[in-house]
Amino acid sequence: MADQSRRGMLFHFYYDPNSLKGNPFGFVDKWIIFQHGEPFLMAQRSTLPLDEVLEICGNMLLSGWKKCERYLGDATYSKFDEPQA
Repeated sequence: MADQSRRGMLFHFYYDPNSLKGNPFGFVDKWIIFQHGEPFLMAQRSTLPLDEVLEICGNMLLSGWKKCERYLGDATYSKFDEPQA
């Protein structure tokens, strides 16, 4: 998600589909982006229960953040092999 008033910041929400069998969890990645709009640096990754991830995402949409897929593609896809920060 991107906020037009806060250029340079992007949040990526996604979940691990394998976690749905037990304790569902998701990830929230905060990205710093270049002036020309491309993702540059993942500043922070949070691992949270899936219900909290969905609540944060919903609250951000209600407060004016816009869903965007142009930066990181499908929000449900991620490389779960990568180490978590």
